Amino acid sequence: MSDTVRQQATGTPPDGVTGGGPIPWFCVSLQIHAKDLALDKITLLLGVEPDRAQRKGVPMAPRGDRPPRVPWIGMWSIDVRPQQAPGCAVETAIARVLDRITVPLEVWHQARTGAIARIAVRLTLDEDNRGFRLEPALLRRIADCGIALDFDIYYGADDELGVAEPALP
Repeated sequence: MSDTVRQQATGTPPDGVTGGGPIPWFCVSLQIHAKDLALDKITLLLGVEPDRAQRKGVPMAPRGDRPPRVPWIGMWSIDVRPQQAPGCAVETAIARVLDRITVPLEVWHQARTGAIARIAVRLTLDEDNRGFRLEPALLRRIADCGIALDFDIYYGADDELGVAEPALP
C-alpha cells in the first residue's frame, strides 16, 4: 500500500506518527539471550556479526564512571541507532533491524533454540503526546519469528543506550 493510499484509508501520516509529533530519539535492538548462549554459533547461523555481545561470566569494559560488570547471561545483539536511521519512524527502524537477518525462518528458529529473542525499542521523549503505530504485517513478521517486543520509554534527554537483562523462563 502506498503512503498516500494508507494515509487516505487510515488517516495516519505516511511516517507512522500517530500522536502529537515524531519521537526524537530511539534505538531498536534485536537481541538473543540465554544463560549459556553460544555466540559463535548464533553468528554463524545468522551470517551477521553482532553489534554488541556479552558472554556469561566474562567481565565487560566499564561504561562511563560505572565499574565493570560481570554478566550472568549471554547476549547477541544487532542494533539500529538514531544516526543510522535519521528521521525514520519506529516501525521503519524495527523493520530495518529485522531486515539484517536474511536466513530462512527455519534457520532463525534454530539460532534462537533454547534462548529468548526480543526486539528492544528504547524511546526517549522530549515532550508529551508522542506516538507511533505498528502495522499488522510487521507484527505478524515479529510473531512468526517468535520474537518478544519490549518498549522502554523515557522522558527527557538521554543519549546512552542501556542494556537490560531479561528474566529467563
